[in-house]
Amino acid sequence: MNKKISFLLLSSALVMSVSAQSYLPAPSLYTKAHNDSIAQIVESFGSEDFVNANRGFIGGYDKEGKIVKANKLPKEKDWNYWKTKIPENINPSLWHYIHVNGPAGLFEVLPDQIYQVRGLDIGSVTFVKTNTGYVVIDVTTNEEAAAAAYQLFTHFVGKHPVKAVIYTHSHGDHYAGIQGILKSQPDNGAGIPIIAPSKFFESAIGENVIAGAPMGRRATYQFGTFLNDDADGYSLTSRHGDLIPATQELTEDEQTVKIDGVDFDFLQTPNTEAVSATIVYIPKYKALCQADEVIHTMHNLLTPRGAKIRDGLAWSKYLDRALAKWGKEVQVSFGQHQWPVWGNDKVNELWEKQRDLYRYIHDQTLYFANQGYTPSEIANVIKLPKSLQDYMANREYYGKLSFNARSQYQLYFGFFDGVPVNIDPLTPTEEGKEWVEAIGGVEQALTVAQKAYDNGKYRWAATLLNKVVFAYPNHSGARKLLADSYAQLGYQEESQIFRYYYLAGAKELLKGVKKKETKSQLNPKLGIGLLFDVVGSRFNGSKIDKSLTINVKAIDTGEVATVILKNNALSNRPNVLSDQPDIVLSASKKDIVDLFSRNTKLNDRFTISGNQSDLQSILDLIETPDYYFNIIEP
Repeated sequence: MNKKISFLLLSSALVMSVSAQSYLPAPSLYTKAHNDSIAQIVESFGSEDFVNANRGFIGGYDKEGKIVKANKLPKEKDWNYWKTKIPENINPSLWHYIHVNGPAGLFEVLPDQIYQVRGLDIGSVTFVKTNTGYVVIDVTTNEEAAAAAYQLFTHFVGKHPVKAVIYTHSHGDHYAGIQGILKSQPDNGAGIPIIAPSKFFESAIGENVIAGAPMGRRATYQFGTFLNDDADGYSLTSRHGDLIPATQELTEDEQTVKIDGVDFDFLQTPNTEAVSATIVYIPKYKALCQADEVIHTMHNLLTPRGAKIRDGLAWSKYLDRALAKWGKEVQVSFGQHQWPVWGNDKVNELWEKQRDLYRYIHDQTLYFANQGYTPSEIANVIKLPKSLQDYMANREYYGKLSFNARSQYQLYFGFFDGVPVNIDPLTPTEEGKEWVEAIGGVEQALTVAQKAYDNGKYRWAATLLNKVVFAYPNHSGARKLLADSYAQLGYQEESQIFRYYYLAGAKELLKGVKKKETKSQLNPKLGIGLLFDVVGSRFNGSKIDKSLTINVKAIDTGEVATVILKNNALSNRPNVLSDQPDIVLSASKKDIVDLFSRNTKLNDRFTISGNQSDLQSILDLIETPDYYFNIIEP
């Protein structure tokens, strides 16, 4: 296969790591029984989503990377294909979902009006017809995927000029492929408007930066990055991505922008799925772009990789606001992942079910909290009503009810559950050793855990064995049995990211952490204040006893900041210079970023006044984050 295209064929089914791994156990009888019961539930889903996911398929790339036209669309009767050869080590509902979500290529959403390229990457590219060209909505994760999407579009629809690009929100799978679109246009897209929600650029830059290393490490679990033995696995940051600021950020909560003769109505939805976000309605086509605010699965109100908590109440209210505005006339709703829904009644059903899903999770969490339940108790007692649970788009293929409930508790009350013993807990290692001693030693703990495993009580087995491994991380028997327990939990999971998390933990218990050399490179586009906020989070201030004031000047961008070391903390004042600095440092913005990323040393590119050794003492205590720290052991 053409190397440029081969990575693009990333239907969900290809990244689920369902192939048997020799170091993992076979599915147990309990796991098989659990998955058999789920298979019966999937029968009730019907074929509607399968038909919609294939509707309008025009063509795509074959295995050699050549563009081919679709010979025929699957028929409704073909829906049962998902039942053939279901691996025993995967939840049948998840198996069904990844097959429904699998078609990759160019799709016609509305004839000669709206097209989508789906399945070439984790995000989709949407093309909306205007008077003399097309508007592109979102551009996937990387340049190669976006370019391949545009190539498909032009091959089947024609080479039409791009009149504008819309970013729906500040996540990289929606903006990072921008160069693939711009480079396809004359003059590399110079002059093409890029429209985004308010505070898009600062959100895209700032989100996940200060805590980027821990989030990135945990993301290797959430997305199964290293589950493939033959490669590095699936990475959201692979290939060539870029962040190009919008030329126009929205200024109003509700705003209409006319692009090449066609109105695009924006409703901003900040602090829901993303810090900066919007949904878009196109009155001419009665089409609603739901962005990531509505998807064909329960979303995360807090991601396992870590992020700021999302407010289920606000999310629900934005969806209701959209229904009130456009619900009576909308005829099609499409997102930037997965497939569209057609027909006014079906669109309203999808939006109402998702609105009520997030409202229910939020409200019921607070209901139980008002009754004195702890977050762990809430997570184990909260249940969706049948009307929400039986709707496929609310299933736990991505987010998970128990995890989301705990997030809404944390949104209001923080991580502390109110139980006195948890106000100042022991470290996992200390607690693990006490557990093991109390239970009668390591071998007795393993006997208890083995009995739990043999009886299908994998959560309890994993709970106990996790204590043993943190107390005695080199105990091979404990590691193996914990890995086996994680594997069975993963095999049963309907949530793909929970499946990944369990299986990644199992693999690292048995194979160790796959480490690679990394550099602590920060983005030169970081604002000067955010740059030094990040530096402060990497500064080992406990090892210095000095007070210093440093003026920092970026000679090319004009940015300045005062950096203050006092009381072992490194503070900063962006856009301000001290009138009595101890040190003045001047250089290009890139050199300043490289210096404080510890990727370069002081040299003749830097102009310094004051005591250089004092500056060096600060630089020496800026430590590169450990991108491969342990998760399943101390």
